[in-house]
Order: sequence, then C-alpha cells, then structure tokens
Amino acid sequence: MSGKDLMIYILENNLVDKSIYDEFGIPVWLMTVAEAAEKFNVGQETIFTWVIKNMIDYQDINGELYIFRTSKDPRKKIK
Repeated sequence: MSGKDLMIYILENNLVDKSIYDEFGIPVWLMTVAEAAEKFNVGQETIFTWVIKNMIDYQDINGELYIFRTSKDPRKKIK
C-alpha cells in the first residue's frame, strides 16, 4: 500500500479523526486471514496460497499474516 493509497483509504472510510489501530493494535486497513477468506468466499488455505504466490497484498506483523482491506480478488486478475 502506498502513502497515496493509505490517504485515500482514510478519507473514504472517514477515519481522519479516529485511531488508525484497532483494539488489538493492528492497523484498521488490514484484515485477518479469516476475514479475507470470508470476503473472497474461499478457505483460509486459499488465502495462504495466494500470499505464497504473491497474488494478494499482505503484511506480516509479529509472525501473523494480515491482508490489506483494499485487496482485489486475485481470481479476477487471472486471464
């Protein structure tokens, strides 16, 4: 995620005056693997495969994987 993407996310989601971290200290623009699996209607193993194949944007925080909420469905990029 670029700085521009972050600013757009903050503005589009009305986060200007809010904390950028959730109650667990994770940035609000990231979602768990479980949330990503639900968003894309796939299993968590599919999300891990996409991460391994660099098909989806992710962040590793203290050994835990998080997926950017702005990530697009990688299946739609395949032609």
